[in-house]
Amino acid sequence: MTTEDGVSKKRKAVTFDVPEPDPDSSPPSRHRPSKDSRRLLPVPTDAHLFDNEIDYTTDRKYRIPDWIWHDNARGKKDDNHRLFFLNDRVREIDLKRLQVKFLKEEKIFQDKKQKWVEEYLNQPGCDQDELKKNLFAEVSKWEARYEEEHFEPFYKKRYEIVTGGGYEKPIKDKGLDEFWVSALKANQILVRQIESPDHDYQALCHITDIRCHRLDDPRGFKLEFLFSPDNPFFKNEILTKTFEMIGDNSSVVLKAIGLTEKLILVRLHKGSQVKVIEKCRSFFNFFETKIYEQGFIFNEESGELKGLLPMDYIIGLAIRNQIIPHAALWYKHEEENCVQDDETIIPWAEGWYEYVIDDCRPEDHAVILTFP
Repeated sequence: MTTEDGVSKKRKAVTFDVPEPDPDSSPPSRHRPSKDSRRLLPVPTDAHLFDNEIDYTTDRKYRIPDWIWHDNARGKKDDNHRLFFLNDRVREIDLKRLQVKFLKEEKIFQDKKQKWVEEYLNQPGCDQDELKKNLFAEVSKWEARYEEEHFEPFYKKRYEIVTGGGYEKPIKDKGLDEFWVSALKANQILVRQIESPDHDYQALCHITDIRCHRLDDPRGFKLEFLFSPDNPFFKNEILTKTFEMIGDNSSVVLKAIGLTEKLILVRLHKGSQVKVIEKCRSFFNFFETKIYEQGFIFNEESGELKGLLPMDYIIGLAIRNQIIPHAALWYKHEEENCVQDDETIIPWAEGWYEYVIDDCRPEDHAVILTFP
């Protein structure tokens, strides 16, 4: 360093006494709470249904920032934001814990099913041909009893968490509004059926649960979509789709029974005109009633329908086998083959046929779907 007089001087060295870092500690972070500041999550009811081995602090999808726990927000607005964030994150964490425990129960189910089938086929003094002939029906009865006893409690608890119940304060009585539509949109098959936010998405946000019921004929099944009572898009609180199979297994007629009414999609515009689009590209076309008489083959050994399957039956299988049992994984994009946020999806489209009704006036809220 040189002064104004041109005299060269050496910079004086300065030393600081810096303590050695503690190897067991980590620097404080807004997104990584210190060990002293971590809080225990509120315990939901029916705690035995949840897995307790998940460390929610290690996954960014479930991590709760340290500032969320401190009741020092600036103003009521910030405090509400903090509580709503805590509400959503706690519910997402417990859905994950519930799903992990359910996956373990599924594995137990598969092991017990295999053991039960072996015992059934090895019954002494019974005709093997007769046992194999009745195997599918008997296995279906056993599965129904097992699912009602072991799986239904998980589904009921998931419904409670998603719709806003199951906790005491400070967790709010507010559920996860877009849980089911997010799960549907993450599936490669179902996302192609969901139209833009102007149509299907807003209505699907009002789904509170999706359920599957067995029929007397074990080859078929029934799906139920439950919607919130304050759904402004249509009056139906439950939409159903039933798949029935008629005839011998070598030549099956598939009946896809949905709504008997005509499906109409309504778009509101500024002003007095309401544009009605019939037979449009919409997820709700799934609820149309159709009969397929080309003669499918039902394989009782695999429990599958063989042939050129119609699209609504493929959608029904995806909902029954993938979405309903593993909805929490689809919701957080943790299931294999999930649709990524930046992925371009080409819909399986039908043509648009539209006409305008001039004498209709829109109500205060946007009516998108109606079932006359």
